[in-house]
Amino acid sequence: MSIREQVGSKIRELRRKKSMTIEELAFKSGVHNNYLGDIERGTRNPSIESLVKIANGIGVDIGEIFKGSAGGTVVSARKSIRNDDAYKLSRSITALLKDKSPESRRFIVGMVKKLSKKIK
Repeated sequence: MSIREQVGSKIRELRRKKSMTIEELAFKSGVHNNYLGDIERGTRNPSIESLVKIANGIGVDIGEIFKGSAGGTVVSARKSIRNDDAYKLSRSITALLKDKSPESRRFIVGMVKKLSKKIK
């Protein structure tokens, strides 16, 4: 299972635990319901900003999206992310995006994307 599919599956799991429909989560998170459905099926690669919105809509920290269903971590084909590292990273990104203008958010997300490409 690809990391996109794992993340999408986890979002679906968290949404269902809260007894929310896709439409309810889409409304709460400000993400289109078709886009959200594509993310849950693993056919779309969501931005960090979208993941933050979805996590906020569900009412969980973004790090929850990266935790496996058995409490482990979502694992990519190249490397795994330890729970504490993923949690620290998600808290840092969330703090950076909170209360920022749309322009600042785009800049931060762009920088994270550039850094992640260099790490790979």
